[in-house]
Parts: sequence; structure tokens; C-alpha cells
Amino acid sequence: MKNEHFLDSFLRPKSVALVGVSQKTGRGTFNILENLMNFGYKGEIYPVNPNASEILGFKAYRNVQSLPKVLDLAVIMTPRDIVPEIVEGCAERGIKGAIIITEGFGEGDDEGRCLQGRLDDAVVSKGIRILGPNSIGVVNSFHDFSSAFIPLPKDLARVALISQSGGFFEGFPDCPFGKGIDLGNTSDVNFIDAISYFEKDDDIRVIVLYMEGIRNVQEFMGTCRRVMSSKPIIAVKGGRGESGSKAAASHTGSLGGKDGLYRAMFRQSKILQVDSIAAVGDIARAFLYLPPFTGNRVAVITPTGAGGIVTLDSIEDHGLQPAVLARETIDGIADLFQPWTDVGNPVDILSAGMAQGYKHVYTKVLESCLNDKNVDIVVSVCGVYTLKTTKAIVTKYPEKPVVVWIPGADQSFIAEKAKRYDFEPYYLSPDRALYALKMVREYYKQRINNHP
Repeated sequence: MKNEHFLDSFLRPKSVALVGVSQKTGRGTFNILENLMNFGYKGEIYPVNPNASEILGFKAYRNVQSLPKVLDLAVIMTPRDIVPEIVEGCAERGIKGAIIITEGFGEGDDEGRCLQGRLDDAVVSKGIRILGPNSIGVVNSFHDFSSAFIPLPKDLARVALISQSGGFFEGFPDCPFGKGIDLGNTSDVNFIDAISYFEKDDDIRVIVLYMEGIRNVQEFMGTCRRVMSSKPIIAVKGGRGESGSKAAASHTGSLGGKDGLYRAMFRQSKILQVDSIAAVGDIARAFLYLPPFTGNRVAVITPTGAGGIVTLDSIEDHGLQPAVLARETIDGIADLFQPWTDVGNPVDILSAGMAQGYKHVYTKVLESCLNDKNVDIVVSVCGVYTLKTTKAIVTKYPEKPVVVWIPGADQSFIAEKAKRYDFEPYYLSPDRALYALKMVREYYKQRINNHP
């Protein structure tokens, strides 16, 4: 990231005060200092606890006023009654930003709302920036920094999460995050700030939102339309139904609003909204590992007739279309099949592979489809051991997307082999694969349409 942004002090702090950090350590103690050390943070750490002289080998300070230098960030986890006073003290000490983990503010009772009002005043009058309250804070695996009070996985995935809950900081299914910001009650730092920050972040290629409610709708929409010209934004809206909306209000104090209004907002903002958290990882992987594409003609290679049939169904279900293979493609692979075989799309290669060697047949068919001017996308139905061959072929054709559907129930085994063979655009059903392709194609079409 080239230009300095105020959120650098939250995600890339060189020094941090942990205000109210516990003296208890070990499993189940939710000790932020211990988690931060285990995460590999290399900056300066200053525990603040009036009842301790040292914690885990670090000198402890009675209060923020006694800190020996001006720091980038304070992480506050004290009882709520004293949080505003601590924030004001941080501002007076020159600390740039504060993450407030403590809950019970705007999402709580009248007293909590009054306390949050004091925090809002501190932002305006003191100039300090606040993330939260009721926030797990941030995670930045690229900078070895995490403010979480629970151990989080460390992954250099080029995906950023902006969330109104820290509950997703361990990642969505098949979608780890390299960086994350939990907005909590959104007292100060908001979606617009975070999206703008990741827009300029070279580590990040995909932005994911988990949203329960939002203010500043017009500014949000304008920001997203701008950012979507360079990076895709995927959104999951929590509280779409009446019960979920009420739960969102008690969770972060957010007003969920009508589902239809949010859908319209996402659509006008060009955001890719999904209703299933499982779809987030599917779409993110497609963005990360496939080249840009706008065509909709799909060729299917399969060792099973049934696999080809259900894949064709999914192609049509998601608004794509089966490719009509070029005559030269069919003529070029015809010698692999029995004379009576009607070669077309899908290309069923089982019998040919058994007769002439599966790798030989698969390689020739896949390369022929990738060279076919009538084919925009290839979906391969195959087993995990074919991923090695697929990877080798795809590397030679970087401009055309290839995804794989691997039938099978043992997801952990499939994931292990995919990682071993370094092939990430694989899916556990044709429907998930084609839905991801549909969403990615829509994004690239929008980008072209929005450029003169």
C-alpha cells in the first residue's frame, strides 16, 4: 500500500497498548497478548493493567498516561463504564486509534447508548479514530497482527473481510481471509472507510462484506461503484428476515431494514450479493484463480455420462450455454473414439481413456477444447488424481478459465489433494461451480460496460 491511510494504524501498527489485558494465560483465557505473540507480531507491545507489574515478560503500565511513548493503537477490553475515559486518555496521549472490544454500548441499554455517545464525542472533539465498540478488531496475516481475543488461523489469502461480526474471522467455508476488519457497532470506522482502504491494498484482490445494517447509503453506493471497477465486492446480508433483523439489532445495534431495499442497493452498487455463506468461498476462489472472462459458452469433459448431463443442467440453470464444438475440434479428437461414437459436448472420454490411456485422451481433449474458438469456459468432471494433469495443461493456456468438479463425499481428502497439486478452482458440485462462474462473468461484464 503506497499512500498512508488512517487505518494503517489499526492494521499495520508499529506499537500497540493492550488496555485491560488479563494476567491469566493459557488455553481458554482469551488473552489478547498471548494470541498476539503466537500470531508472530514483531512490533512493540505495552500491556496496561493497574494490578500487574508484568505480563508474559512484558512490563505492564498502570494506565495509558504512564506509557513511555506515543503509540499507534490501543486495544481496549475493560468494563464499559470506564471505556470513554480511557479513550479520552488515549487521545490526550497522542494514540491514533482505538479498538474497543468491550460490548454493551449502542446495542445494549440506555446507559450503554449514553456511553457510546461519549465515544462519538471523543472522535469529533479529540480526533482519535475508533473501531467498535463490540468488535473483535482486526486481523492482518501479512503484518503478523491480530487483536482478537481468540486464536485465529493465519493465512496469506488475498481476500479481505469487512464484517459487523467477528464470528466470521476464522473464514467462510473454503474461504480464509488474509485481512479482516470487524466494525462492531460502527461508532466511527465504517464500511466506507474499510472498503476504501482495501481498494488501494495491493495484497488484496477480493473484498467480502458481512452486513447487518448501514448508514450513509448514498456514499456507500458511490464508494462501491468506484471500487468495483478494480476489485470485486461480495456481500452477505444478515438479518434478511424479520427474526434475523431483530437479532441484528440486538447484536450490533444495526437497523437491518427491508431485504428488498438492500438487494436494490447492492444491485445498484454493482456488488455481488449471495444468500449462502458457502457461495462466498466458491466465488472468491474463481476470482483468485481464473482469468477474466465474459463469454458464456461452456465445454464439458467427463468420464461419466450422468456427470455430463447434470453439468449441462447447471449450465442452463445459471444462464450459460453449452458450447457447440468447432468441426476442426471434433475432427481432431475423433480418432480417440469408436467410429460409431457421436462426439459432441459433453465429451465423454471414459471408453476412449480405457482403450488408449486416460491421461493421453484427457490431455488431447482438454487442449482441443482450450484451443476451440467456440469455447469460452471448460468444466472438467474428474477425480482428484487428474488434477495434476489438469494443472499442467491449464498453465499453458492462461487466458481461458477451467474449473473442475470432483465427485466424492470425502471433502477433506479432496481438499488435501487439490492443495498438493496446486489446483484451487475445484468444486464439490456442478451447481456450485456454475454459480461461481455466473457471478464472476457478471462482474467482468459490468466492468466492460462501465468503461467507455
